[in-house]
Amino acid sequence: LDDPRVIFSFDMGGGIGVLHIAAVGGHLEVCKYLVEELGGDVNAPAPGVGDFAGVTPFMSSAQSGDVSTVKYLLDHGGDLTKSDAKGRTVLHHAACIGSCTVTEFLLSKGVPVDIDCGRGTPLHQAATNEQDKTVKILLEHHAD
Repeated sequence: LDDPRVIFSFDMGGGIGVLHIAAVGGHLEVCKYLVEELGGDVNAPAPGVGDFAGVTPFMSSAQSGDVSTVKYLLDHGGDLTKSDAKGRTVLHHAACIGSCTVTEFLLSKGVPVDIDCGRGTPLHQAATNEQDKTVKILLEHHAD
């Protein structure tokens, strides 16, 4: 390829790209390559409509359960308060799947525990998805 950044134009389904896929899979080394060597944007929103609309690679990483990938993307500009098209932030994404270690990590970095972008708080997401351990963590951090 003349320009290896063309890889970011590939749609892996639902509008998500290769950095989203690497992030949700917790593939830290792939994320490093895509960000450092090819200039991938950790806050690039997935286009379109549906479940992935507006989801960033940083948000996707929260669903990996891999704190090292989440930390890396945060350290490279991950936005703790940016929301996707459904109003979910990175903490919402971690809470809805019950990723306790990622939830605790994000809270330690100062993400607002009660952030609500119009569709409920992370506590609401965790409770709706029956993520009891995550609910407990959020309540311990004074979530309402």
